[in-house]
Amino acid sequence: MSFDGEIKENCAFHIHNESTEKCAECKLAICDLDQDYNMKQERICPICANRHNAKKTLRLFNYGLYAIIIVASVVLIALRFPISYLFIPLLLLMVAPYVFRPYLLKLYFKGLEPQQVVIPVLKYFEISGNPQYYSLFLKNIKAIPEEELTKHKEIIMKHTIPAIAFNFSKLDDKWENELSEVLRIDKSEFRKDLTTKYRKILIQTALHGSQPNISKFMFFVAEETKDDDFLKEYIQEICSDEIAKLSDKELNTIYKDLLEELYLFEEQFYEVCDRLNLSKEKEKIKNLVKRFVPPPVPKNQIEALLPPEQLEQKRQMEEKQIDMICLLYTSPSPRDLSTSRMPSSA
Repeated sequence: MSFDGEIKENCAFHIHNESTEKCAECKLAICDLDQDYNMKQERICPICANRHNAKKTLRLFNYGLYAIIIVASVVLIALRFPISYLFIPLLLLMVAPYVFRPYLLKLYFKGLEPQQVVIPVLKYFEISGNPQYYSLFLKNIKAIPEEELTKHKEIIMKHTIPAIAFNFSKLDDKWENELSEVLRIDKSEFRKDLTTKYRKILIQTALHGSQPNISKFMFFVAEETKDDDFLKEYIQEICSDEIAKLSDKELNTIYKDLLEELYLFEEQFYEVCDRLNLSKEKEKIKNLVKRFVPPPVPKNQIEALLPPEQLEQKRQMEEKQIDMICLLYTSPSPRDLSTSRMPSSA
């Protein structure tokens, strides 16, 4: 995050230490206690170091898997099984990586204590939204001794809030109970902390690091805590002059995800503005929605495979080509120009 009030960077593996740099590969914050290096002699985190060490095991696993598939296919053909039976080795090829994945994760986190795993898996969950990382977070935080957890609870919470806010729609209905249980705090206390102690982090995360459905999380928090001031502050931050004064291009680049949230949850924002007597803010949100440029819609299956950025660039190129064609057709030809210069006959 790059907003004012950014959380202070502590080492992701040694929470009590301030970070001195970032891992050259995954960009996790590391400190002077992390002294692993890759082949380029760049400092890397313990997980990336373990991942490099696990490559040999992974290669052996792949070679063994391919050997089993080849042998099984040869045996099935030699015994004259129907050709459809050859799908069994192919099925093994697809299923085996999922079966092997838990073991592989153990190799990645080899030698790390639970308190050293918590922040990394939270960051992975925040970025990827993969629920497997969230499960690892719950498992490891539960294993942290009470004294250690109490000591670092605030730092852990500052990383937990963005991860939860970004992936709220991917969590099941039990997430609050699970989280308050592993953090060893009452659920009502946890909710209160969201809008008091961590209020600024939550609002700034939703504003400057907006992700799909993050507005749903903000509305959920406000509803559960009955805190209209929290929602009012969130909307006022959205309608700040800092955002409104940006050009359309800057707005749709820097705050693209925020604009999309306003577009998708437009009516809900208007209802809240009406309820909280935020008439000026309602008009500003309307203006922001008007300035939103929706992402291009794929025209065919090939375009559907392109990332949104590439598809947008493709549309821009197409628009330029159309403009050039229109210019050629509307520009007068040399013959027309010469005719226009001829003196009219008396």
